Amino acid sequence: ERRYVFVNIAGQEVEAVNNGTVEFNERVIVGRQTRQTPEITSQVTSITFNPYWYVPKSIAMADMLSKIRANPGYLKRQGIR
Repeated sequence: ERRYVFVNIAGQEVEAVNNGTVEFNERVIVGRQTRQTPEITSQVTSITFNPYWYVPKSIAMADMLSKIRANPGYLKRQGIR
């Protein structure tokens, strides 16, 4: 039995494969050209779906601050608490 998880960073998707059959496929959020997602090869021991995520200060400052200033409802529209 061959089971693995494959994250296609360029395609922004993840697949769970079991014996050559894709059993799960979902879009994922990955880095950008200037802030690339690192590549790893590792054994998966657990998976957390829809985890809590806190916006790192560097991302908040570089990507979000101007949008928040321009529109105070930006965070709510993005589903960010």
